[in-house]
Parts: sequence; structure tokens; C-alpha cells
Amino acid sequence: AQDLAQAIGDAREQSQRQFHNADLLLEKLISRGRHIEVQVVADHHGKFLHLYERDCSAQRRRQKILEEAPARDIPEDLLQALRDSALKLAKAVDYCGVGTVEFLLEGKDYYLLEMNTRLQVEHGVTEAVCQLDLVELQLIIAGGEALPFDQKDISIIGHAIEARIYAEDPTAGFTPSTGTITAYNPGNRTGLRIDAGVAAGNCVEHYYDGLLCKLIITAKDRQAATTQLRLAISELQLAGVKTNQQFLCAVLDSLQWQQQLSTTAIESDLEGLTQVEPAGKTAQLLLAVATIHSFLRDPPAADRHPWPGGYQQARSAKWQLAGQQHDVSWRWSAAGQFEFPDFDISAVLVKDNSAEDSLILEIEGVRKQFRFSRQGETLWLWEKALGNYSLEQTFGSGS
Repeated sequence: AQDLAQAIGDAREQSQRQFHNADLLLEKLISRGRHIEVQVVADHHGKFLHLYERDCSAQRRRQKILEEAPARDIPEDLLQALRDSALKLAKAVDYCGVGTVEFLLEGKDYYLLEMNTRLQVEHGVTEAVCQLDLVELQLIIAGGEALPFDQKDISIIGHAIEARIYAEDPTAGFTPSTGTITAYNPGNRTGLRIDAGVAAGNCVEHYYDGLLCKLIITAKDRQAATTQLRLAISELQLAGVKTNQQFLCAVLDSLQWQQQLSTTAIESDLEGLTQVEPAGKTAQLLLAVATIHSFLRDPPAADRHPWPGGYQQARSAKWQLAGQQHDVSWRWSAAGQFEFPDFDISAVLVKDNSAEDSLILEIEGVRKQFRFSRQGETLWLWEKALGNYSLEQTFGSGS
């Protein structure tokens, strides 16, 4: 109580100083609320419809990072009450167009947050499950036409989840990442929709929002959509700037995502979810592959074709990965065999496209394709199961 009195006094004092008014508004604390929003659409002919709801509870500092439709684990009568309330609000202001009514849900109680009279970033998940084009509906309404369907014609098919890919570094407090995108290759997975505004060669500056693209996956249910989205995020090669891809994968793998989310669930374990730097066998694999690529791309003169047979003398490479310095011991043979004794890794060169920044290696009996992109001494490395990583070469790999 003493802390509350002090906080109220401090707030009044600041309010008076800044706005010449010491009045305060006290709001109910919703500590474990869910962010549920209802998509509405209305035309000039008196037709008001809802396109069901989205769950946008996966947030960091009140900013959405993953959105899904439909909302899960909410009783149907409560969902219907939310939809009815959204339509009631739209009718009360004689709304016309596509809009979103946002609520904060706690238990069986819900509270209005706001109405956005525009398309939301996450409108794509509604389009996916309702199989409607919301931009087309906006144009139909703006042209004075009537909506070509009724409420009974709208149904939900499957489950859709959207991930926002941002230029930011989760391991450094989500600080913005700037630079030139040196590689951008999205995947081609069934059920995947990509909304992107970037391409290789684009410069990401600090003047604008860091959203680079959105990945939207549609599948038969939430678990399948989660699995497919997790794979799609890793399969997106995006080099030149740090992104939140590894963080998003960690969230999708977390218990918080599997259980019922609240808007504060991710924030409660943010430290654990951002510890996504490579370690152990993953780090060793990255170091080994980076060394192979660097050697093949620019081998010392003595090692160029024709290569002598048999294993050559032991060599070393120096890399910095995730802020840690690594000395890599290795050797190679003319048969395209690379050995890393300290890592217990053996790799066979299957296809050398190092001039085009691509390699196919066989490692532990499995063929893997790696893609690369360079920025000075920084090497960006991608593999579909690993995702994107960057390493700094601190010494030539052919010593």
C-alpha cells in the first residue's frame, strides 16, 4: 500500500508537470489475458458480417510476433459473444469496410481494447482459413457493391499461423539490425504464403520498421501448422542482417506455445527463449562447413588442381562464432574428404559450387546443401535444418 501511494504521488506530480493536470485514470490489471480480435466486414447496404477471430497473444513487450486463426481453447458460447460484441460495435458507428475489433480476454470476461479501421498485418491468417481475399472485399465495398455472401456462407477450414520476420538481434536485447541483404531465398513449402517487401541487394536502414517479411502457413490443425511453420522459418535463407528467425523457432518449440498463451507468457521466459546461439555439435558443424567453403572458394596456390593424392598436412582456421573465438584443426584429401579430428566430423564433397556460394556435402551419411553469402570477413551460412548463422573469419583457412 505504501508503494502504491508513492507511485500515485509520483504519477500525479509528473502529470501535473507535463500536462498541467494531475487527474489519474486507474485501470484493472489483467495479468494473464489473451489478445483475441474479431475480423468484421460491412458494406453500404446494411450487411454486417464477421470473419471469425484471431489469437494474437504471442507477444513481446505488447508487440505481436505470432498470430493464428482460429483462436483455440475458448468455449463456443464465449466466441459467439465476442463476435456479437464486435458486430454490435460496428453497427453502432455505422461502420463500412473491413475492420478489426480487438479484445482482452481473461477467463470468461472480455474487455474492448480498440477497433482498427484498416487491414491488420495479420489479416493473412483470416484469409487463409476463410478462403477470402480481404483486399478484394475492400474494393467491392468501396465501389458501392453489396457483399456477395452471407454469414452462413463463411466457414473456417484448417488452421493458419503467421510469423513476422524482423531485422533485429534477439541475443542483444532485440536491437535493430541494419545492413544490406546479401541473400534472400524463401522456401517453397506446401501451404506456405510469403508476404515480402525485400530482395537481395536491398538496404535495411534504421529509419523504418524492421519487418522484412511474413510467413503464413495453413495446415489441417494447429500442431501441423506449427510443425510446418517451424520448418519454413528455418528454410528461409536471409543473410546480411540479423533476424529473429531462431527466436521464433524457439517460441514454436516452447511449452508456452503448446499450452494456453497469455500476452505475458513469452516475456516471462524471454531469457531462455533468446539463448539461441549455436553450441555443441551444431557449432562444430558450422565451423567445419565454413572452413571447407573458405578453402574451396580461395585455396592457396599450392593446393589448386591438380591436387596431390592422399591426406595433406594438418591445417588450422580461426573463426569467431557467437562472440567466441574458435581454432579449427583440419585436413583434406584429393578425393574431396575433409577431416576435423577435434570435432569428430568427416565430410565428403559431393558438389562444389563454391564459386556460386553453394556446396553439397555428405556428413555422417547424409547429404546436405549449404548456401553462403559474404560481407567482408563475415560469412553467412544457411542450411534448411539449421537456418541462418554468421561467422567472422579471423585468419585464413589454409595455414
